[in-house]
Amino acid sequence: MREERIHLKEVLFAASLILILWQTLSILMQHHALPAPLSVFKELIAMSNSQLIKHFLASLYRLIVSVSVSISIAVPFGMLLGRSQKINQIFAPMLYLLYPLPKVSLLPILLIFCGVGDLSKMVLIFLIIFFQILMTTRDASKGVDERYLTSVRSLGASEWDILIHVLIPACLPHIFSALRVSLGIGISVLFLTETYATNLGLGYLIMDALTRFNYVQVFAGVIAMSSMGLALFLCVDWIERRTCPWL
Repeated sequence: MREERIHLKEVLFAASLILILWQTLSILMQHHALPAPLSVFKELIAMSNSQLIKHFLASLYRLIVSVSVSISIAVPFGMLLGRSQKINQIFAPMLYLLYPLPKVSLLPILLIFCGVGDLSKMVLIFLIIFFQILMTTRDASKGVDERYLTSVRSLGASEWDILIHVLIPACLPHIFSALRVSLGIGISVLFLTETYATNLGLGYLIMDALTRFNYVQVFAGVIAMSSMGLALFLCVDWIERRTCPWL
């Protein structure tokens, strides 16, 4: 089955519909807490020349580092668990205990041990999305039909050949799906972490504007964070097209 892909023109069309709905609601409600899109975009342009860029880059850095570390650890470990029943039996009970744990509740503890800088924020994001990618990779690796592996082995393939040419290609679509979900979750957690003990990041920018009842800046910060997520999603799609051409 060929996977449905989202193209830029479709994103622009969807954005246009959202803007029309937003403008309509703003006119109907006539409330200062829901400013018109034009005023928000004017504020976004004005802010981009000063504080917005540094907040955007700080948030982007925290998210990319957290996701990159999560993938680099969770993917190989998940494939190992999926292919080794003995190792999976050892670690599966631990995963089942830790996966449902509300990691957000660990934020105060992380602030004590990791400090109030970037590390505590990135560790929390890592803890939340690591298990998502790990479990998805494990299940994908475990689900590879043994008949495929047997047929490849009969042709003289080594275990390394099987890993590169069978297991990884079979797991990649599932890994990219988990990555998309993890990005959405990671951005939500990023916003939460940036509302505590920091003066840098889009989450801080949004909450600071909210305390000053500057709703135009609040929406400008939300759009900036959404744009960051959209850009990362499009990057994931682009990488998937290059690494999974058979989809």
